Amino acid sequence: MKTYAIDPGSELTFSVDMAPWETVTFAAADFHDPSQATSAELTAILNHDGALDCYTDEEDVLVLATVSRGDAVTLDIDLARSTAAAALGLTPRAAKAQGSGLSAARLIGQTVEPFLLPEGAAMSITVDGRKTTVVFDGMAAGATAQAAAEAIAAHLPGVARARRDGRVLLISPTAGPDSLLEVEPGDTAHGQADAAAVLGFTGMAAFSRPAGAAPARVVCSGKLPGMRLLNLTATPIELHFVTGTVVLPAQGSIALGPADAGHAPLQRMIGRGIVRIAPGN
Repeated sequence: MKTYAIDPGSELTFSVDMAPWETVTFAAADFHDPSQATSAELTAILNHDGALDCYTDEEDVLVLATVSRGDAVTLDIDLARSTAAAALGLTPRAAKAQGSGLSAARLIGQTVEPFLLPEGAAMSITVDGRKTTVVFDGMAAGATAQAAAEAIAAHLPGVARARRDGRVLLISPTAGPDSLLEVEPGDTAHGQADAAAVLGFTGMAAFSRPAGAAPARVVCSGKLPGMRLLNLTATPIELHFVTGTVVLPAQGSIALGPADAGHAPLQRMIGRGIVRIAPGN
């Protein structure tokens, strides 16, 4: 069984998706024997956080993993502050990881805290096709990214997060082709302050749809495409179709029906370069 020699009081400091750093402190009471801590014991402690979904692999080794998934998800370990890093075998090369696969739509505000959000400032956020108006109250003196994210979460739980660089992150709860985020400004025409501009959700930072998908489609027009038979010679050609006899003028063309297109003598003429079939009515 794989075990880890954990010093009671040692810490692991990490950040998921650029969120503020979080620290987990390992206590002696967390383990049957801290000098032989099991990956299962460590998993139970780390997963209390809510951002991590750690597990034990087939070799009984602890794997640090995030709850969120997709190729934009990040996990950073602060080695300078993580006194448990050596016991866990974490090195600078293993201090940062990125997810993979389909991503959820995400937007990062382009301005940083503090935010001057007057009372009644608003913006609209469309999440996976559903639009919600978010109104901010009582933040005119300046708000942190955490406060702004919490105000958005009051209208849209789980969508907004604060980043450790002082920006606000919006993320869709779904991943794949139906994942979409769009931020629209407040109703400035009626005196409403625009929260989208204050938080930096403008331009390219106001729309995200990371993956598109469409079904296989066949259009049933209700009619067959038209065809014309072209005479490539300077003399008229008389053609005896099952549907009747027609004369194809020199260098001219006539409408050709599907039943006549497969006429054997006509196919031989096509092969000799005398006539050809072209699209048209």
